[in-house]
Amino acid sequence: SFQGTVIDAYGDFIMPKTLKPVLRLRNPKKHGDSQAQQKLIEDNQNIIDDLIQVDDWYSDMGPKEIDPYMDMPLQLKFKALIIQHLTFGRDAIVYEHWDHLPHVTVNGKEYKDIPNALKLVHPIDMGMIELDEYTWKLGGMYIYNQPAFIPSQDMLYLVNRYASPLIGSFYYGFAVGQRSIDPVRVYRRILAQNYQQFIRSSHSGMGAFIFDSTGYNEEVRKKIRTTIINSYKAGEVAVIDYANIKDFDFKEMKINANIEGLVKVQEAMVKIMIGITGMPQSLIYGEGDANRSTMVGRIVSFINNQVAGLRTSIGQQIASQHYMPNFRILYKDKQELEMFYIDVEFEEAELETRAEKVERLLAEIELFPYKPEHIGEELGDKDYMANIDEDAIKQKKEMQEQGPQDKGPFGQSKPSAKGVFTVKGPGGETAKVTQRN
Repeated sequence: SFQGTVIDAYGDFIMPKTLKPVLRLRNPKKHGDSQAQQKLIEDNQNIIDDLIQVDDWYSDMGPKEIDPYMDMPLQLKFKALIIQHLTFGRDAIVYEHWDHLPHVTVNGKEYKDIPNALKLVHPIDMGMIELDEYTWKLGGMYIYNQPAFIPSQDMLYLVNRYASPLIGSFYYGFAVGQRSIDPVRVYRRILAQNYQQFIRSSHSGMGAFIFDSTGYNEEVRKKIRTTIINSYKAGEVAVIDYANIKDFDFKEMKINANIEGLVKVQEAMVKIMIGITGMPQSLIYGEGDANRSTMVGRIVSFINNQVAGLRTSIGQQIASQHYMPNFRILYKDKQELEMFYIDVEFEEAELETRAEKVERLLAEIELFPYKPEHIGEELGDKDYMANIDEDAIKQKKEMQEQGPQDKGPFGQSKPSAKGVFTVKGPGGETAKVTQRN
């Protein structure tokens, strides 16, 4: 139904591009001010590089000589995991270790403790869970088509709302579309039945077959009715042949279908399905109701509220069950484990045009100057640093330091207080000249 489109759009807003690990300090205040903290994080970005190497290893799983089978890139598995857990309330990726398969390699070193097979499980195959009787922490899950029991450390278990309002749903999650069951049923009935009935009746009409059954016994009557039903198709020429049938007639029935009212009901059901998720309606239905300015405002509000909450929950679960275990293996018995932890960030969708980005950055730079690297990231230009003209920037700074100057009759500036002025040649070139007494 249309609810599937709504959930797909929800997933696209949560993870429009990719997700990535980021480094966080466990006790930020112990490491000075914000600049000192940021520098410490930047100096240890090799941790993130190593974790991304693991992710890249999973994503480079095309057919090879040592492993002829093809796998799905990890980011696509994450995206499918997110959408499935929204649809069904939960989903999982199972971790497995196989000695006969290639092992994860980071900086030339093999790590057999890191799983070398990640299996995306469909929620329909996920069974009952098992909780620790003392703490009620998740101990694992029973699953079909797999070993009888999957321990919690051998899977990434993504759940939408650990404790939902439903009774007995602890750790089973809550499906986003669950509140839309009633409007979905009405919507599907309109499309699957009402519209089709209207099309048939408006094209070929509706009516009733009438025949005189006087003199026929019940068995013959049934045969006549069966013959009529089997011989007639709406919209087609029908030939009905039955011996001794008499006084046969067809009476047309006038149908006054309120198709406009049906369309309004359909639109109302769509609005309910979208509204339940908190998503602005104009994003996927009724786009003409908003211009670009109002549309962007609604998207930003939606991302900062509904989407941000889900990102926090999803990011914490993926970080704690995927990135943190790998971090502990890669940096076992090292001080980095005591200083840092891993979080997850989602790459944002492009809501601004390049011109809008430049305008915003110019306004922000007036308040607080940015490094060129940050400007390049904000513009989404990977080659920004390579295209910077250092000479032009240096010349601009020199002109700003000299301040405004009045031009002489031949294009040269009037002497400054230091007796230095600039002469402009016919080709546009400039030269500094020192005035002599």
